[in-house]
Amino acid sequence: MSVVLITGARLPQAHALKRSITEHRVIMGDYYELPKLPGDEALFVQLPAPQSPSYIHQFLALCLKLQVSKVCILDALEYKLLEPARQLFSEYAIDFEYVDGVKSSAKKIN
Repeated sequence: MSVVLITGARLPQAHALKRSITEHRVIMGDYYELPKLPGDEALFVQLPAPQSPSYIHQFLALCLKLQVSKVCILDALEYKLLEPARQLFSEYAIDFEYVDGVKSSAKKIN
């Protein structure tokens, strides 16, 4: 079972996308600090801050640690920063896409 990382966990669209993905393990993350709830540690991760000079490296390291094969990006800033590194991520078999429509994206992922 492959692992899908959904960014923008603070957004309702992220939760709708998570509910629509049934064939993969889903982890949600955000660079904004989210409230910690018991039992959520495996489902939510803190993403690196986009302002960090080593953002791409930190994001790639996190994806490798979590064994992510697909990243669904809901935040335009994250996509703007990660798009130039698409080839680097693909060398590690990590694909990503900017999600603008939950239903159409879920069909591509499942």
